[in-house]
Amino acid sequence: MDVYLLGEGCGVHDLTRVCLDRGVTILGFVDPVRRLTLHAKAPTLTLEEVALRPFDLIVVANPTFANSRTRLLELGVDASRILVFYEDVPGALDRLGPVVAFTTRRRGLAGEYRVHARGQVHA
Repeated sequence: MDVYLLGEGCGVHDLTRVCLDRGVTILGFVDPVRRLTLHAKAPTLTLEEVALRPFDLIVVANPTFANSRTRLLELGVDASRILVFYEDVPGALDRLGPVVAFTTRRRGLAGEYRVHARGQVHA
């Protein structure tokens, strides 16, 4: 599954880990207000830019961006492709899929997320 994460701050960092744990591919981030670069390896886009791109889901991380759903619908994004994570966390987790890995995060590093497949043994 290919997703864009919409939001900023801790909510997006936590949601990144949730997605990586499930083998979900993060295409990029959407920050409709400040356009801060959230991750060096993925683009940070506007709502208008992401609406024109191919993806399976746009995942809204937190209530700060609740009005983004309306704007995405106005831009032609189908409602079934917008997942509002905070409204139904168990349902959102189910939709993102089962846990297939364990992800750790070391802040401030270029490769800050390390994904370890379930059952992977380290010497």
